Amino acid sequence: ADMESIDLKTDKGHTCKVYLHGAHVTSWKTPEGKELLFVSGKALFAPPKAIRGGIPVCFPQFGMMGPMPTQHGFARNVAFKVEEKSDWSVKMGLEYDGASQPTYPHPFKLAVTTALCDSVLQQTLEVTNTGSAPLEFTAALHTYFGITDIHKAKVTGLKGVPYLNNLQNQAKATDSDEAVHFAQETDRVYVGAPGAITVEDGASGTSITVER
Repeated sequence: ADMESIDLKTDKGHTCKVYLHGAHVTSWKTPEGKELLFVSGKALFAPPKAIRGGIPVCFPQFGMMGPMPTQHGFARNVAFKVEEKSDWSVKMGLEYDGASQPTYPHPFKLAVTTALCDSVLQQTLEVTNTGSAPLEFTAALHTYFGITDIHKAKVTGLKGVPYLNNLQNQAKATDSDEAVHFAQETDRVYVGAPGAITVEDGASGTSITVER
């Protein structure tokens, strides 16, 4: 892949790789070398294609939740510029003039900061409205976790939380189970999710807590 990327590393050996294309994280490893993210073997590192896997930055639209006719906006398809960098963190910026996307004529500046702090990977989005009209957007850090066996994986912390089932035309439902298991294809958007959930990879014993 002949695309510019930044490698981050902590003193204890945690590592992370971030591409300038989309400010896209493609690797997050423990000091033992265990990869915690998934990148498809069919991923294309060929701009303007989005990288399939890792942590795509969906902006200024998540899914079809916005005015654009294509999923997930366009930030993941364009190159960012490095604004600040250290051994363990990098801040990348994107300035949009409102001209290149007919269905999104709203200028903005987006900054994505990726930082490693021992076993924690932290990402921060900063949005600045550089136009005169109100700026409406949706966003997501669309993380693909590497799971050893999906049938032995579960997500906890979502009991009682309502969700939209994308496999049933966004039908509304509420999770009543202690954990979400994956016996079949699952595609849900949880509404008003709690500040922390846990992804447990039962086959490897790895557990990742997602906080916002």
